[in-house]
Amino acid sequence: MTLNQLPGIVDGGPGSVRRIADDVRAGRTTATSHAERFLSVAEASADLNCLITVDPDAVLAAADRIDRLEVGTRPELSGVPYVAKDIIDTAGVRTTGGTSALRNHVPTSDAPVIEALNAGGAIMAGKANLHELSFGITSNNGVFGPVRNPHDQSKIAGGSSGGSAAAVAAGLVPCALAADTGGSSRLPAALCGVVGYRPTLGRYSAAGLVPISWTRDTVGVIAQTVNDVRAVDSVLAHRRIAHDSNPAGDLRDVRIGRPAHICVQDLDPDVFRTYTATLDALSAAGATVVELDLTAEFETANRIGLPIALYEFPIAVARYLADSGDPIDMESLGAGIGSPDVRAVWSAVWDNPVDRTDYDAVLDELNQIKLSYAAKLTDADVTALCFPTSPVVARPIGHDNTVELNGEHVAPFPLYTTYANLAGVLGTPGISLPAGMSEAGLPIGIEFDGLAGDDARLLSLTDRFAQVLE
Repeated sequence: MTLNQLPGIVDGGPGSVRRIADDVRAGRTTATSHAERFLSVAEASADLNCLITVDPDAVLAAADRIDRLEVGTRPELSGVPYVAKDIIDTAGVRTTGGTSALRNHVPTSDAPVIEALNAGGAIMAGKANLHELSFGITSNNGVFGPVRNPHDQSKIAGGSSGGSAAAVAAGLVPCALAADTGGSSRLPAALCGVVGYRPTLGRYSAAGLVPISWTRDTVGVIAQTVNDVRAVDSVLAHRRIAHDSNPAGDLRDVRIGRPAHICVQDLDPDVFRTYTATLDALSAAGATVVELDLTAEFETANRIGLPIALYEFPIAVARYLADSGDPIDMESLGAGIGSPDVRAVWSAVWDNPVDRTDYDAVLDELNQIKLSYAAKLTDADVTALCFPTSPVVARPIGHDNTVELNGEHVAPFPLYTTYANLAGVLGTPGISLPAGMSEAGLPIGIEFDGLAGDDARLLSLTDRFAQVLE
């Protein structure tokens, strides 16, 4: 089954977040009709393997509760179905982390992000498949099976939030909750042709997640459009959407930073072509593109990101297991890992642990590059940094050890995260927009990053960028 044959695409997709909510709130459609549509399309799209758990009775019951509210009293996201990456706690619905030991782990309370969306009237429709324990970028899960890319089911959906991206790209839902440590919401969004957003660290609560790193983890949002991301963000961040007063297509007030070290030999030819065309299109709309030397920031982030995660992971996940109330310990968690690449990471955590002194040293380096990154963007008066989300398009499922780039065989994890990792280490906001297709028909994403805390402006700008790129 190809993307054009998927039922979510054939029938026009689920509609936008805002349209669904407006129609349900006004009584023009029912939340139940959208819930029933999701259940039908999810069943027909089972080959994608993008969902781990769906409880039809719970989905329909949640929709019925919305429909029973009086018109005029229904909340902001009424009737909007969404799926949540299966590391996010959901009361009464299992949260597996994509791993065997947590297969029957059923939290007793919702994570705060789930509470916020549910209170806003959205309907938690299912739990999305992922790279096991979020430690990878292919979503080739050794326990629950690989997530398949809706554009070509022989290809990866990206990770670690691959199921969330595939569900949105295939039209099952208009939006999904992801999580992002080093690109895990933006990379699968780029490879599946949708929008993926990582907020500033701390903009959303990170409580109730199967964790990797308290220094790096955040919930993210994946959706069809930037406007849909903004609608979800307004609920999760408890902030109203600020509408931009600039006319669509006019970017004369915008300065875009282009990292000087990005060059053709480091990218798929189609990715380089799309990146160049994106900068040209933004320039034609009036934006000023300036070159910035951020080589040290990118290189340092890529070097220190993993030691931070490896030091924090065993502490953070042990705390999560202890607080869960289930009789699951670290030994049983490790014994149940089914993905060879994740097992290798697990072994590294215990066989070659990061020393506390080394951890403190890399945190010092992190603070230094946070300052230098902010200073360089501020001094250049840059409103957004622009670069390819991924250097390559989706590769075949099963290429977990090496992938090909311009005749060279390289390790997939550092390749895919070459650029997206920066925001994941700095804790700054980043958003990936679909910007083109390869000659083979695979999506290409372009990322825009901003300064810490500047999420509202970044979302507003990328809404305008998306209009230009369309």
